[in-house]
Amino acid sequence: MELYEDSLTWAERLVREHEGLVGRQRSLIKDLDRDRLFEEADAARTALKASLNRLEFLRQHLRREQRWHALQA
Repeated sequence: MELYEDSLTWAERLVREHEGLVGRQRSLIKDLDRDRLFEEADAARTALKASLNRLEFLRQHLRREQRWHALQA
């Protein structure tokens, strides 16, 4: 977390970054499938599942931060 970021800004940034990562992983899987690199595509799908789990965790954290900040306002 950067010194100037509060916890809400940090959580929002992490969600955006991981959404981008998931998008790039999905694109990579399409490319691997298209190129018939099925073992690599399966490995990428495994990594994608882990990234989706992490993204869901980060979204839950963001919702908690949003609720907390709303209570502080």
